[in-house]
Amino acid sequence: MKNEECCDQGTCCDTEKQECPSGIGKEDCCPVEKAKDLWLGSFYAAMKEAQADILKEKIKKAWGANMDKAADAVLEAAGICWSTTLAQAEAKQKLSEALAKIYREGKK
Repeated sequence: MKNEECCDQGTCCDTEKQECPSGIGKEDCCPVEKAKDLWLGSFYAAMKEAQADILKEKIKKAWGANMDKAADAVLEAAGICWSTTLAQAEAKQKLSEALAKIYREGKK
């Protein structure tokens, strides 16, 4: 029996009544089952997003001031680390240029 016939009779994806290509499970063969799975997956994804949004607001309300202070501390420390990294890169570049100049002069 074809998918359309199977689905029209309300027994969609009953593997005994459905002709699916070999190796394909009923959830991948029947468009109704596939649609149902997609909708359920979207529902749970949306539920998770809604829960995260609610928690974000509650976390900000409960710990917002401390989190702002923590963010400031992280930003300050990361800025120092970044500046140090740039200074080290500049020092290495200057050393490379100086060595290249020394070796070029030695060839003359």
